[in-house]
Amino acid sequence: MKSKISRFCSSKTGFLIILLLFIISNFLWIYSTRNRFVLFYHKVTSPYQTQELTTFEKGLSKCFLIFNSFKHKDTKPEIVPWDDNLINERITKYRKAETRLIFTNAAGKPLSQLSVTIYQVQHKFLFGCKINPIDFFKQGAPNYLFKDIFNYATLHFYWGQYEGIKGHTDYKRIRTIADWCNKRRINTKGHPLVWQLLVPWWIWFKETDEVATSLWFRIEREVKAFASVIDKWDVVNEPSSAPEVSFYGYSPISKLYNDVGRLNFFKKAFLTAHEANPQSTLIINDFVVSNYYRDLVTDCLKSEIPIDVIGLQSHMHKKNWALSDLWDICERFKHLNKPLHFTEMTVLSGKLMSETDMDWYSTRKAWSTSTEGEKQQAEAVKKYYRLLFSHPAVEAITWWDFSDTNSWMGAPAGLLRKDMSPKPVYNVLKKLIKNDWWTGPLKLRTDDKGQITFKGFLGDYVVKSREGQTRFSINQAGKNEDAIYLTLPQ
Repeated sequence: MKSKISRFCSSKTGFLIILLLFIISNFLWIYSTRNRFVLFYHKVTSPYQTQELTTFEKGLSKCFLIFNSFKHKDTKPEIVPWDDNLINERITKYRKAETRLIFTNAAGKPLSQLSVTIYQVQHKFLFGCKINPIDFFKQGAPNYLFKDIFNYATLHFYWGQYEGIKGHTDYKRIRTIADWCNKRRINTKGHPLVWQLLVPWWIWFKETDEVATSLWFRIEREVKAFASVIDKWDVVNEPSSAPEVSFYGYSPISKLYNDVGRLNFFKKAFLTAHEANPQSTLIINDFVVSNYYRDLVTDCLKSEIPIDVIGLQSHMHKKNWALSDLWDICERFKHLNKPLHFTEMTVLSGKLMSETDMDWYSTRKAWSTSTEGEKQQAEAVKKYYRLLFSHPAVEAITWWDFSDTNSWMGAPAGLLRKDMSPKPVYNVLKKLIKNDWWTGPLKLRTDDKGQITFKGFLGDYVVKSREGQTRFSINQAGKNEDAIYLTLPQ
């Protein structure tokens, strides 16, 4: 038997077969290693994963990077979605429109050869930021800096702060902020109606059925009371961690969640908010932006829970996300056919948190901004906003802390410093929102039929002429075949 094997191996045919098997086995090993590397590498490069690579996995990832560099040495560079030219093309495609205006007088006669000036006064896209009541009401607060950029504000409704004493709410202060926003054409959102953290102390001593009654009543009360000034709500905040024991202990909201079940809990919360104001936009919001959250939202939608918008947090206290990760998040959730809101964006202008630091509750007093950090913050934010503004599924981006004063964990996360002077990132955003992505003023003249055609960003406009002025809105991107008729008094 051994002699037969020896003769076979020493033969030309045997040698070729063995060589072929050797090549195939090595190819399969390399291919499987490559696939494993993709999974391993994803664990540490993705902002929504917390797993660490083992020493063996790190070795495999380095080997593959070397192998891949030779493999693609002479190939053309891949065109990626975050390429500047592609971003500009998408912004033009999804955020601008070609619109035809027809001007007539009160009798319906076309106003030919009429000189007009067109001004954009509002974006359709929501560029937002959180308003901290402590900062807002501080004497000398630069609230004008807020309105100079933003058309969207997130207002505080943390239950433990809003109703620290049962029956005594912070309605007057929050209503004052909401009215201030509305007078300046700033859309408002309440955040949050349901969250397992920051619950009032008095709810901790109640039985589960009493907690449920109080929670559903609180949702209905807030949505109804602010129906005329707030039409958007983060109904359930951070549902992925709702069933867990938190830093503060086993929250009565978490206990209620576990007692009634996930889908029943979500359905009751969203239906209560919807019934309180059927015209409101209801949002689910989470810092987990992985497949787990996508599947959770999918289950909710299949159960006909009235979720209108998917909220995605993007706090970057530990590292700035790669543009590829940000794009992948948009692609992951766009298939649910719901608008995406990036609800809480943070990019630091100072030292980053350590990867091993898991304390998300304490305030660091010596965490300060730096000149180099501010430069890096501005550069990163410009790239993030351009990419997100170019994605057709994204409808809103909300920056989290307006200033470093009273910021979350005391981080240098604001657009303003502690002395309320603007950082470079503030000016970067102002240029993008109110210059690069802003239309007008345009000085134009109607033709013999009273018509004007122009290209502009989606939003609200005012047109002025010697005959008077009027308003109009552009809400559909691309070439609008239907003209907008505008009547000007004579």
